[in-house]
Amino acid sequence: MAKLIQKGSMSQARGNSRIENWSLGLTIGGFLPLIKSLGTVTVFTNAVEDMVELHAAKVLSWHIYAIVYQNGVLAVYDPSFIPGTSMLISCTGVPLLKAVVKAFRAGKARRKLTEIWFGSGRNDGRNCQEMTRKWIEEEIITKNGKDLDNWNNREGWTKMHF
Repeated sequence: MAKLIQKGSMSQARGNSRIENWSLGLTIGGFLPLIKSLGTVTVFTNAVEDMVELHAAKVLSWHIYAIVYQNGVLAVYDPSFIPGTSMLISCTGVPLLKAVVKAFRAGKARRKLTEIWFGSGRNDGRNCQEMTRKWIEEEIITKNGKDLDNWNNREGWTKMHF
């Protein structure tokens, strides 16, 4: 697709829409039916930037983060999230998450979405995989998931507008 855009045979908008359709059809479409109201923890891996640009430049820049869905609340542990924004649209590095939220809003998840929370591990850009693993280990294994519904009382977590 990147080559078609570079040659001028395909517009950037059409290329991006084809990527979105692919992710909604295969990745997100397969994920949404698996979400359970009582709780679902998922690790997302996606390109940090525009996929077409990454492919054209042959640069690999991936990001890993965890999401927890429970009773209408989506909590995102993003090791690279920088507190200071409360608008989901302003968050960078999480295009797969934004596509999931879009699918929720379109009714494709068959689940409600009432809140989105973001928390951070203050990543320097190189440790997102290990930081995400440690966060899941702490929350799920050590704490047995007991604090996964208490986002507003957590230090450093931000409620997002979406």
